[in-house]
Amino acid sequence: MSGSRRANVSGLGLIGGSIAAALTERGWTVSGVDQRPERSERALSMGIIDTVGFDVEAEITFVATPVLSLEEQVRNALAQTKGLVTDVGSVK
Repeated sequence: MSGSRRANVSGLGLIGGSIAAALTERGWTVSGVDQRPERSERALSMGIIDTVGFDVEAEITFVATPVLSLEEQVRNALAQTKGLVTDVGSVK
């Protein structure tokens, strides 16, 4: 694979923000979205993510949203990206 590895994080709270920060620290290019626009903008300004929104070509998308919105957000990620989609929800 050439160039930077790319990931998406949907949900930029404590868990999603931690995933995004860890990936960024390891040299990944990270795009992020959150249902609260101010959270996305804060993550961007802190350097936790590189862009707001979904990167269609990202190799993986982590969905880190509350359980009640998990299904909808996974469906959104599957529809808007080409790579693997996984979640960090505690209920399966």
